[in-house]
Order: sequence, then C-alpha cells, then structure tokens
Amino acid sequence: MIVALLSAIDYPRDRLSVVFCEGGSKDQTAEKLSQLVAAHKARFRSITVINSDCKNALDQSTRWLPQLQFERRSNLARVRNRLADAGISDDTHWALWIDADVCDYDPGIVRRLIAARAEVVTPDCVRDWDGPSYDLNAFNDDGELRNHAYYKHVKAGLYMPPADRRTRRHLHVFRFLDRVPLSSVGGTMLLVHASVHQAGIRFPEIPYDHLLETEGFGRICRDFGIQPFGLPNLQIKHVKS
Repeated sequence: MIVALLSAIDYPRDRLSVVFCEGGSKDQTAEKLSQLVAAHKARFRSITVINSDCKNALDQSTRWLPQLQFERRSNLARVRNRLADAGISDDTHWALWIDADVCDYDPGIVRRLIAARAEVVTPDCVRDWDGPSYDLNAFNDDGELRNHAYYKHVKAGLYMPPADRRTRRHLHVFRFLDRVPLSSVGGTMLLVHASVHQAGIRFPEIPYDHLLETEGFGRICRDFGIQPFGLPNLQIKHVKS
C-alpha cells in the first residue's frame, strides 16, 4: 500500500527520493522492505532503507500510556532525525514525512501542500473522511495560560493534557478556513522545506517548551519565525487500529 500510494503521487518520480526507516519490527518488515526496494528502485530517483537503531522498542498494546510518552516520543524524534540525516542532501528541496499507517490521500497531495506556500505545512489526518482530526499533535493553542491548570499536566518536563482540553484547537474545528497557523504539528504527513532542516532545526529528543518530537519541532519553528500551517480541508486517512 505504501509504495502504491507513493507511485500514484502526481509528481515526477525521478525527482522523488524515498527513505524508509525500520527498527525493532518482529514481522519480517526488514525483509519485506528489501524486496520493495529491489522491485521499485527504478521507479524513483532513489529508494533506500535505514535502521532506526532504537534500543527501547515499546509494546504496541501499552505504548499509549502517559508514563511511556517521554520514552516513546523521544525515540520517535531520534528516528526522524536519522531519517533527516539520511534523506536530505544539498540538492533536496522538500522533505515529505509520511507515517506508515497513512492509508489514503489525494494523488495531488504534494502539489497541494506546496501550493500552500508555507515552509512547514500539514493536512488534516482523519480516520473517517470529514471526521474529527486523528493526529492530535497538530493544534493551535494561542492564548493558553501557563497557570496551575497548565502545570498540573506537566510530567517529567512533558505537557500531557487530556485530549479534550479546550485550549488545544485541532484542525477539524477550523474547517471554515482553508489554512490556519499552528502552534504545533503532527507527523502523520508533514511537508517541510529542506532549508528548515538544513538550517539545523531538528525534532527535539528532550522537551522543548514541554513538547517533544513533532510537537516540539513545530514550536521551535514558530519561535524561530517559521510559521507552521495546517490545511483543515485537505484530508488524509489513517488506518483504524
């Protein structure tokens, strides 16, 4: 499915370099990826597989527990940074991050994201078309007060509020707009101008402003004058797990 979706993208494939990252899998993912590379390497500018070298693989059934989020998201940030190092070269123009669990999107997704004319931009990831946002790491929280109601949700330096916290407005509430400035971004699909990564802006592996990984990346970008945007009416679909 992943390669089929990539192959369907309405963009010259001889300009697309694909990098997969595998690590800690127990279902022969590494072997399957090797077979994919051999079968499809002629269809892209390049297609490679790297190993995450992750030493702390978490059990899928418990990885959502709050007490594991520091470790989980720190590991994800480390993987993303390895991918950035492996996939971004001096002649790279854009980095398109796609989660392996994204199962459907418009073949014109790249052109539509680029057309947003933003250095960091994300679509709305849902599990059902026109349903609520699934990727809750993309949000706008402008105006949130740093008071006792905020700090009671900070654990080990990481801010983990309940999913329904009103100060975090996710993309589905902005569908009356074509694009909206974000305070944070998710990683199910994220387009980043290569110059952002080339300038040294990485996915934080330790908390930045109480945020990790893509959330922290979005906050760093904004603090450095690179405003991330979300496109509430451009949806991609995530598998239902």
